[in-house]
Amino acid sequence: WLPVSYVRDMVLPLNERILKDKLWHKVINKLKKYESKLVFKVDTVKGEDYEVMKWQTNSSALNHHMNGGGSRGHLKTWQGPAVSNSEKPIQKLYPPLTNCLKVRNMFNFEVEIGEDWKRVVRDAILEKVGPGHGIVSLVVDNKSKEGCVYIRCVDEKKAGEAFDSLHCWWFDNQLVTVKYLRLQRFLERFPDDANNTKPLQPSNEARLSLSLPY
Repeated sequence: WLPVSYVRDMVLPLNERILKDKLWHKVINKLKKYESKLVFKVDTVKGEDYEVMKWQTNSSALNHHMNGGGSRGHLKTWQGPAVSNSEKPIQKLYPPLTNCLKVRNMFNFEVEIGEDWKRVVRDAILEKVGPGHGIVSLVVDNKSKEGCVYIRCVDEKKAGEAFDSLHCWWFDNQLVTVKYLRLQRFLERFPDDANNTKPLQPSNEARLSLSLPY
């Protein structure tokens, strides 16, 4: 479950929230009326009531099995963009000069079981970014409470393309967000990945993370 206000803050830059406040509430009301895959409720967090929302995955996809990787409780899939490319934050238009990214909300470490899920998350990113992605390092931080994955691309251009492909998309019922990360910071955390130069490939060709229509 995600607080509706949190989703708003991910979608709208700070300088647009007041101007588009009425439009935001109009959109939420439309979603409540016409989008059956989104469920809303009021939840109490630290004594305060918040309206929260959750994306309901197509139930027919929940019993699929990974090819060659054993079965899982459900299939992690990309479920669609939260906003159009033109509505993404201005950071997309003027990215910093770095080839590294930090991707949040790719998993929930409290519920993941076994080792296979890390491969599934890795495959999902590579499948979503697509052929020619230029990703040479991809680290799933399995202890991250924010569900973080760290990426290094061959250059800044490819990092920008990966940013566009992943930022503000729904994945496994969570809103994925991306920020740029300095190369020095990436190498400090993952020095063993410094010499990787060959683009990574998914573990199979099934493209299961893309199995649901966007």
